[in-house]
Amino acid sequence: MSEKKYIVQMQQKLKNGEKEKMYPITNIEAVQDEDGESLSLPRVKKVTLAIEGWIQNPTSEKYEYDIKDSTITEKHRVDGNMDLTNQEKMSDGYTKSYDGGVKIITTDKPDEEIDMELVITKTTGGDNI
Repeated sequence: MSEKKYIVQMQQKLKNGEKEKMYPITNIEAVQDEDGESLSLPRVKKVTLAIEGWIQNPTSEKYEYDIKDSTITEKHRVDGNMDLTNQEKMSDGYTKSYDGGVKIITTDKPDEEIDMELVITKTTGGDNI
């Protein structure tokens, strides 16, 4: 069900005096995206990015670290969380999910291992997030 359709249904229930049903979602597992797939709470995956794992993309000239994970699709948002020590090891960076994994992308190649937590969240969008 789309977000717009859900809002319209909630407005209709409120007009009909169903105020006790204003917060009908008590189990996050019950929420579904537009394709009927179940959305869930974010999950956390701890990873260590080894120095040898960085490959320079010849087109963008950025460095990419590829993490294979068959449970990740392009419909997942993947955030990388690091403590200050590990943030200093990476000049900048962002993530890009795809069907089968996620890429960590940065301008400068790190010269030390980086410990990171990936927070993986299923989204309703079809674009790479």
